[in-house]
Amino acid sequence: MKRQEVEAIMLLAGIEIKGIHSIVNQYWPGHQNYDDMRERFPWWVVDTADGKITIGWRKRVIAIDWSFTNRRGEITKDDVTKSNSMVHAWATAKAVEYLRQWKELPAVDVTLPGIKDYLCSDKADIMQHLNLLFEDTPERAMFINLIETAPEGMNVIMSFTAANGYYNVHARIGTMSVALLPRPEPKKAE
Repeated sequence: MKRQEVEAIMLLAGIEIKGIHSIVNQYWPGHQNYDDMRERFPWWVVDTADGKITIGWRKRVIAIDWSFTNRRGEITKDDVTKSNSMVHAWATAKAVEYLRQWKELPAVDVTLPGIKDYLCSDKADIMQHLNLLFEDTPERAMFINLIETAPEGMNVIMSFTAANGYYNVHARIGTMSVALLPRPEPKKAE
């Protein structure tokens, strides 16, 4: 899926994009046989007023995940793979339809400030979540480099904490402790 396609889907669904960045396709495995597919079909993380939506092609369907937003609920009665935080769309028009329905979902308190949302220790899982939750910044690149260069067998544990609509991440790499915090939004001139 190309960036322009994602932007068009969001526009047609009436969702304002506050930011957008690509991530590695989460469907095709990290193997050289699938390098071409992952490169040709990146997934996208779209920042909205309600959180982050991940969207991208799997083999035959468009995966749409809104688990990092404050909206929950099933958005279709269609016979598709779905939950209260994701859906598979069999066509671009269906993706637009489902995202319009997503906008109608109630906003709910899905995070409590200062409460850990989840903990992970698998390097691939850590990388996936860093790419989903944080934009491509020099700080994120340094954080990822620390994780990637940790010696084999060294204990790497990461916790994600939700607070004020943002995700903070804290990693323990051996005996070192590092945190990645979101950049504050610039204040608007009045």
